[in-house]
Amino acid sequence: MAVFKSFAVFLAAVLVLGGCGLLKKKRQPPCPRISVLEDAKRVVTYAPGGGTDLSAMVNEVRLVGISATCSYRKFEVMVDMELTIAARRGPADRSRKAPVKYFVAIMGPGRKIVAKRVFEVTVTFPVNVDVGGLTDNLVQRIPLGRDGRAAGYRIIAGLQLTPAQLKTNRDRAKTGAPGDLRDIPISPPVETRPGAEPDYPPPRRRGGLREPGGGY
Repeated sequence: MAVFKSFAVFLAAVLVLGGCGLLKKKRQPPCPRISVLEDAKRVVTYAPGGGTDLSAMVNEVRLVGISATCSYRKFEVMVDMELTIAARRGPADRSRKAPVKYFVAIMGPGRKIVAKRVFEVTVTFPVNVDVGGLTDNLVQRIPLGRDGRAAGYRIIAGLQLTPAQLKTNRDRAKTGAPGDLRDIPISPPVETRPGAEPDYPPPRRRGGLREPGGGY
């Protein structure tokens, strides 16, 4: 009986110590915040000289959304992203293709753009189909400070617009929600000071393009 009692005490001690180890297991810090720039999520292209009448619309493109997962390494975080674009043909389209330019940028502490890259893709409309879309896969490495946290960083994405297209979008939305990213320029200059700051590589494409499920 004494043997069984001693074993029971030993087993209880092991379980308690094991439980403490589980409770003390280090949790992964949160991923960087990711958002789509409100003013750059939609663009309508019109035929030259046709004005903005519906009959002159070539296509409409929307940045539907972006999702991501991240994994931490020593002093850096790797972010895997999926960005989905949808498009619709207009009456003035003749090519059955919608060229799209979009950007992904990293905003560091102090709302400073530390890296940015513009990607070019093409949405192709099959015969007798007036809507289409695609999903692009990207990966981004963000060097971190000594604290090893990415909470001070934000990844923003949007369609790469001309000044006229940006003005049109802002005119459509007369008022913006507090705290949005309206004051972040679409084409911000990136300052580089060798040796003064971490090297922030721009996002890169991972894998090929694929058509997303669902409609426009």
